[in-house]
Amino acid sequence: MVVEVTQSRSGAGGALLVTRVVEGCAARSLPLALIDGRDSFDPSEVAPQALERLLWIRARTAAESIKAADLLLRDGNLPLVLMDLSPLALGELARVPDSAWRRLRSLAGDGARILLAITPRPTLPAAHLRLLLSPRFSLGDLDHPRAELPLSLHPHPSTATGGHSHEWARSA
Repeated sequence: MVVEVTQSRSGAGGALLVTRVVEGCAARSLPLALIDGRDSFDPSEVAPQALERLLWIRARTAAESIKAADLLLRDGNLPLVLMDLSPLALGELARVPDSAWRRLRSLAGDGARILLAITPRPTLPAAHLRLLLSPRFSLGDLDHPRAELPLSLHPHPSTATGGHSHEWARSA
């Protein structure tokens, strides 16, 4: 399954979502691959024990990220592959051919493996499900620990491509 999470605006919580996914997988003893599209993941934001089952791939471009996802999904040993493409330029993502995204969808299948891609805007033509990350942070939130900040994910209007209309909200 391919799930795309887009952000309502720059800095809308993509890094926080990556941290929560890493910690959530660690809490369930699930291995996870993180394809860091612009080498922006900060491991100091995650508990050290959460990093034990993390395969962190530090990519520099969209093309490197796609190649890494292709290899990991083809291998089939990881239930979740997380691609953080949110720091990449929109023009760079637009140059990724639709055929590359469709190949990743085919490799992910319909549920045995999940490719979770975080993008700055709807990008993946082959997503089964699109969600919109829309946090409502204020300056006062800077005083709270990161783990207490709420995240909410809502179906994106273009969700119809996958036929799913789920809403998922998560708070700390």
